[in-house]
Amino acid sequence: MLAALPPVPDLAAWPRDHAVRVRVATAAAQRRDEPAAALRELALLYHANGRYREAAAAERGLQALEPQNARWTYLLADASEKLGDADAERAWLEATLRLAPWYAAARFRLADLLLKLGFPGQARAQYERFLALVPGEPHARLGLARLALDGGDRDGATRELEALVRDHPDFPAAHNLLAEVHAVAGDAQRAGDADASRDFARLLARPLP
Repeated sequence: MLAALPPVPDLAAWPRDHAVRVRVATAAAQRRDEPAAALRELALLYHANGRYREAAAAERGLQALEPQNARWTYLLADASEKLGDADAERAWLEATLRLAPWYAAARFRLADLLLKLGFPGQARAQYERFLALVPGEPHARLGLARLALDGGDRDGATRELEALVRDHPDFPAAHNLLAEVHAVAGDAQRAGDADASRDFARLLARPLP
């Protein structure tokens, strides 16, 4: 428990109540006064305020104390992403899904990460499993379209994107990619149509004055 307790950083720029809570929770953990509860509060305070190294230290301690709690593995994945450690992020997301295979947010993040890391087959499997949990979700469908494009299946990507913009006309990212696909294929008319649809989608997405 004490090994997982991060040193208190400079809190001068923090909201006063958050800084006080950090100092109180740190002191409680050092006194072993309900130390697990104190470490939980520290982990969440540090994470919410962007102190990801301190958050990760506390979260690793909590993960060791509560190895079946997927909350800590997921927060460790998030801290790893914020710290630029993609390998650790992947490992913690996979650990989260071993504990909670139904956790759609972790499934989607892993799919996106695998796509960025260049593992198309694994990314596709994760997007498909995510869509089994959240049918029709547009960001996952966009990920599958990108995979089709990366794999050289322009026709398949076009079909997926055209279906996606029909189903979600207010999703500009799909319009953007569809316009790019048509432009690369030399179809200026369809590229222009997709651009016009994208602009309309952006208007739809704007909040009312």
